Parts: sequence; structure tokens; C-alpha cells
Amino acid sequence: MTLNVSIRKLIKSYIESGFDVPRIYNLLNKTVSRATIYRWVTRITKNGISSRISPGRPRTVRTKSFIAKIHRNVCQSKKRKSARKISREEGSAPKTVMIAIRDDLSLKAYKKIRVPALTDAHIVKRKSFCIWIRNHFDHESCRSIMFSDEKWFDQDGQYNRQNDRIYAVSRQAATEDMGTRPEHKFPFKVMVWIGVTFSGLTQLVILPQKTTFDSDFYVEKVLPIVKRDGIQLIGENFIFQQDGAKPHTSGQTMEAIEKLGFSIIAPEKWPPNSPDLNPLDYFFWNEVEVHLKTKKFNNIAQLTQKIKESIKEIPLKMIQDSIDNFRSRVHACEKNSGGLILNKYY
Repeated sequence: MTLNVSIRKLIKSYIESGFDVPRIYNLLNKTVSRATIYRWVTRITKNGISSRISPGRPRTVRTKSFIAKIHRNVCQSKKRKSARKISREEGSAPKTVMIAIRDDLSLKAYKKIRVPALTDAHIVKRKSFCIWIRNHFDHESCRSIMFSDEKWFDQDGQYNRQNDRIYAVSRQAATEDMGTRPEHKFPFKVMVWIGVTFSGLTQLVILPQKTTFDSDFYVEKVLPIVKRDGIQLIGENFIFQQDGAKPHTSGQTMEAIEKLGFSIIAPEKWPPNSPDLNPLDYFFWNEVEVHLKTKKFNNIAQLTQKIKESIKEIPLKMIQDSIDNFRSRVHACEKNSGGLILNKYY
């Protein structure tokens, strides 16, 4: 048994007080064996007391050179290797490599994330947009923007393969304990459109089944809601944001927007492939998916109803914070020369 420094000091004080081993054994409430006390009395009497704790047996595998090799393979090599492959090459156990990665190098494993593929033209346009926003919109005027987007939700709900796990003694036991997740080959889907503002949300638009989200639908069903709810939520001078999808930027749509008489961020201004700059993409849809997570639906009515309920559960304060964060994201994008805001987008 290895004694910590405080117990050794206590034993030394008892020895200096003239106590024998049985007395010390009782004073320590018999928490330390007599043999251990005898051994430490001999050491303290002979050598004094040391605060140094024995390091144990010297390392024979996880040496400095071994850890340096692991670091080169994991962090510096262009061709990354798995812990199992490194262990084969080094002639060590896979667990030893994992311990070196986790404890000696203090590294954690992260899954690669999917990000939009940006071309050089996209990056230039993103930076130009950020400069334009900075020059024309202050923090308060960003609150006059209505951000909009549409999204598909499907029958099988949202599923995180990495986190949704079943713990069991065997694969068979896990399977019996709700360890399977049936998925439909052709699940039914629902597309929804919504606008978000600092003062609240617009009416939700549900795309009817067997209907195409085209310019006709957008002009007839969406744009009137944009004008009506924009005025109610923000005022006559609200500014409408939409991405560059064809139904949003067609001649028919632009003509309808001009007739309705509200301001928009011009299609040539809004940058493509920029979900990190739209509050619906970097916040709102994620929150809806959290409420739909792992849920499954038997029909379109159930899915539609749950989407509506999930949207209502999102606090207005969180929506306001996401919109207030828009300008800081624009600033971060500009500082990154138009590149993605990886540390803020995910």
C-alpha cells in the first residue's frame, strides 16, 4: 500500500511523540494495516520523510519516442492512419495507442462535418456581400430584415446515428431492446417555408402534396404573406431576404415583388452557398430538428402537426439572439476573406 504524504507526516509526528506501532494503528482508526505502518516507521526512522511519490515501474511501451510517433501519425501525416493500423505498425496493442492519443496527447476524436463547397467566385461574392452589409446596415437596421428559407422534412424524422445508441450485453439483446430503426425506402416528405424576424415568425407555408415549389406557387402563396406579416411584425420599411433559388429570382417573382412594393436584398447581393449567414440555417431549422429528433410519423398530417408544434416551442429570445448574431457573422466572414465561419456555423 502506498501512503500519501499527509499520512506519512502524521505517522512521523506520532513517532516523534513516542507512540509505538499498535498505538499508531489505533490512532489511524485501523485504516492502514499494521504491516504498512511497520514498513513506514522503519523508512521514516531511517531516512526521514519524503514528499515524492514512487513513480512505479518505468514505462516500456508509452515512451516519449513512442508518443512522438503517434503524434506524427495522427496529427502531422498527410495520410491519416487509424489507431488499429498504427498499433500494427508499431507492434503494440490498439488500446495502448488509444491511451497515448487520449491521455498523453490529450486528443479527442471528431467526425468530419459536411460544409458547402465554395468556389473562388463564391468566396469573392461572400466577401463583397459582407462589406456591403457592414457599410449599409448597423446593428439596429439588421433587425428590420425578414430572413426566409424553405426546408424538407421526411417521414422517418431526424436521426443521429452517432449519439442514438442502445447499451446491451450483446447485439441480439440490443436488437430485442428497440435496437433497430426501420426506414422507408421512399418516405413521404413535407416542404415548409417560413420567415423569421426580430419580432417573431411569419405564417408557416406548407407545400401541398404533388405540388411544385415554383414561381407560380411562390408568387401566389408566399409573397402575400411576406408583405402582410412583414408590415405587422416590423413595419412598412422591412427588408426581405431570400436566397438565389430560381423560384425566388425569376422574372415573374421579381415583377410581383415590385408590384407588392416592399424592399428586398437584391439577388445579385445575396451570396450562394452561404447557410452560415442565414439565421434559419445556422439556428432555426436546427432547433426544429431537435424537437423532431428520433420521432417517426405514420402520415403527413402527423408530421405537419409536429412541425407546427416544434416551431411554436422555440422561444422568441433565441430567435432574436440568432438575428442579432447576423452582423457579427458577417464581420467574421469578412475577416476570413469570404471563407466559411466553421467555428460559428456548427
